Amino acid sequence: YGKIIADISLYCWNRESRDLLLERCSYIVLPAELSGKELWRTFSGDLTWAVTQVYGYLPMMISANCIKKTARKCGADGVWYLRDRTDTEFPVMSVCSRCYNIVYNSVPLSLHRYMDDPVIRGSAASLFVFSMESENETAKVLDGFSGGDYRPAAFTTGHFRKGAQ
Repeated sequence: YGKIIADISLYCWNRESRDLLLERCSYIVLPAELSGKELWRTFSGDLTWAVTQVYGYLPMMISANCIKKTARKCGADGVWYLRDRTDTEFPVMSVCSRCYNIVYNSVPLSLHRYMDDPVIRGSAASLFVFSMESENETAKVLDGFSGGDYRPAAFTTGHFRKGAQ
């Protein structure tokens, strides 16, 4: 089969879950909920099996019913936006064929300032997840992480600095 990678949606918050996943997988994407310090401490600095997501819009919620159908606007799969009380727009990926939606954070995760962090340097690979970006935006992100002048307009570092506590 080749290499099997357990993605970010699989539980890997401790050494026991890591060991279980590594019985069947070659690599595991680190959880977005733990800080860099928590990841380093939890896995004793051994991250040779790990993949760190360094860029991408993170899912905040998966709805089990179709928001478009509820609004009587059912149609083709695609991206649309929900606006909250602060006028922030959240991208929503509709999967009309299966009647569910994925609500993403309003800004992408970007760890461009932390590429020298021991967790990222010690990981087997860095993961970029592109979902909302145009071809031009994708090229800018990749160029920026490859040493270019990357300054995203808006981004989050997620829990990488603070953790989930």
